[in-house]
Order: sequence, then structure tokens, then C-alpha cells
Amino acid sequence: MIDRLCGNVVSKSPTWVVLDVGGVGYGLSIPLSTYDAIGSVAAGAALFCHVMLRDDSMGLYGFATEEERELFRALIGVSGVGPKIALATLSGMSAVELRAAVSGGDVARLVSVKGVGKRTAERIIVELRDKIGLSLEAELAAFGGGRDGVPELGSEAAAALVALGCKPKEALEAVKKALKGLSSGAPVEDLVREALRRL
Repeated sequence: MIDRLCGNVVSKSPTWVVLDVGGVGYGLSIPLSTYDAIGSVAAGAALFCHVMLRDDSMGLYGFATEEERELFRALIGVSGVGPKIALATLSGMSAVELRAAVSGGDVARLVSVKGVGKRTAERIIVELRDKIGLSLEAELAAFGGGRDGVPELGSEAAAALVALGCKPKEALEAVKKALKGLSSGAPVEDLVREALRRL
């Protein structure tokens, strides 16, 4: 099994790259994020690989990170999601955005990817929420806005709202809105009160 390839880039496009590895050219289908991570033609590159064998064909897929490869593998494990849709999904959003969309049940975000319909998006959420979804802390880190202390403060406030009976997605949305209206030094109690007003 081919797990990783290291070589020089012979040619590349947003969906395809050819790597010269010891005189052998390997053609790999890639997501847009990997295209952005690969250097120019003739530069060296290392890609994590996934091989798909079918009765009549073989597909080789390359990824800049192991996380992208694992997300690809998770996506193609969903009923009705093939490699083309999985690559389009990884091209349309970052790994963190995909995890957040799945854990937050954001059907609209997934449907915005070309080839993903509402039913497919719902299946991705249902089948992958426990496998690739973000924790509250990670979602807040993804959406916190870059202020110092936001992920820690926000995760405490969101956890408090969940303990009060809010759904995690609602808690996150309320905390994100509340964070915009408070000063950076506000205590978590003020954040919880402000978030409750926004529910």
C-alpha cells in the first residue's frame, strides 16, 4: 500500500499533481488545499496518500496533511459520498470548518459545496458527528475572532449554557454573539449573562 510519496513536482493543477519519485511519475487527485500547499513545478513535495482499487480502475489521492487524508477517508465512508464529492468538500472548506459544520449540524454550509445536496449533507452530519466533530473548545477556537483568552473564556461560558439545558450549537452561537459586545477583560459570568440575553 502506498502511504506517502516524496518527490519533485512535474506538473500540477488545482485538482491534479504529478510527482516524480525515483524516475516514476505518480498522478494524484488532490483537493484545492493541497494544491495551495504544494510548491512550484520542480520543487520537492511530500504527500500522504490514499489508494482506491476498483474492479476496473485504480485511484491515487494525495493530501498535504494526515488530517486531510483522514477526513477524506471519513467522508468516503458515508453512504452516497464518493471520492469526487469528498475532494470537493475538502476543496470548499478547511478541515476546521468541515469539523465545525459537522459538529454544529450546519447543513447549509455543507450544501454550499458543489455536488453536496441536502440529503447527502444530512448523512455526513449524522454519520460523522461523533467521528470528526469538534469539541466546544475547538469550535470556539475556530470562531473566537482572535482575541486573547476568547477560546478559554468562551468554552467556559458555552459549557455553562449547555449545563443550563441549551443545545451545544445554540450555546456556541449565543456566546459568539455575546463576545462581540463585551470588552476583552470581561469575566465569564458577564459573558454567560450576555449570551443568555441573546438566546
